Amino acid sequence: MLKKFLPALMHNKRNNFQSLPSLLSIVQKACYSTSDVSDQHVPTASGNSSGYVKNPITGEEIEGLIYVPNYLSHDEGSKLLSTLDNHSWYDSLLSRRIQCYGIHYYFTKLFHPGLQPMRKSPLLLDELSFVSKPVERDFGINFMKDEEIKGLDEYYENSNDPSSFEWEAPSLEQVIDDRINQCLVQEYYEQSIAKHVDNVKVFGKEIVCLSLVNECQMDFESANNPDMKFKLTLEPNSLLIMSKEGRYDWKHGIKRKKRFPRRISLTFRHLLYYPALNQQSTTGLNLQ
Repeated sequence: MLKKFLPALMHNKRNNFQSLPSLLSIVQKACYSTSDVSDQHVPTASGNSSGYVKNPITGEEIEGLIYVPNYLSHDEGSKLLSTLDNHSWYDSLLSRRIQCYGIHYYFTKLFHPGLQPMRKSPLLLDELSFVSKPVERDFGINFMKDEEIKGLDEYYENSNDPSSFEWEAPSLEQVIDDRINQCLVQEYYEQSIAKHVDNVKVFGKEIVCLSLVNECQMDFESANNPDMKFKLTLEPNSLLIMSKEGRYDWKHGIKRKKRFPRRISLTFRHLLYYPALNQQSTTGLNLQ
């Protein structure tokens, strides 16, 4: 990724980095640019009757990768969209607007206050319970209530002062309560997502995604074999769950399109990191 914007950085260096915003703009344009390489030869996957996604190359189910089209009814999708749009959206460094429910976390390794999308979110995870409860019922994935999220007050308090923000990093084995405690809502137009595996040191074992408004194509690539890849169309009101092999062994991403209508994604995860006082301070975490 660095190779993509290194020439832009060097050009800006010759201009003595006249402004941080201009530097960020250069990095963003470089990061979000895509090539014209066609993916027409990449096979397309689909969910079977059980919801499990089959690898179209091997014909085998990918353990823990579940896709359910029309998981939300039209009315449920409209209600969810209305709930989101009745709240304020925040601009983030990622060039897309966001909302955070439950625990809010920092997006970048930079603790400059002006680069952070917000300091304290008033949005409650319980507001989305009308869509999370069916997921609990159908797939056995559990969600916390807002009052059960430990360290929330300290998290917000420390988030207001980036210079004193400190982290405690429990391992997965140390986490007793692994229920989902956070939802990141993102609004997309032309933005892309580089293929990645969600940070295993930061997020828990299950990733739950809902798509709204318009469809998109998500690209999957084996984390162990870059030649093993396929694409999956995420339709409006669909549900995608990544756990087990689908969570840890496959990268996922979205290519940038020249014409990309509004799409909203809700990503529910368990945030492993909680703030703690008197611990060694870090310079930040890159949370994809």
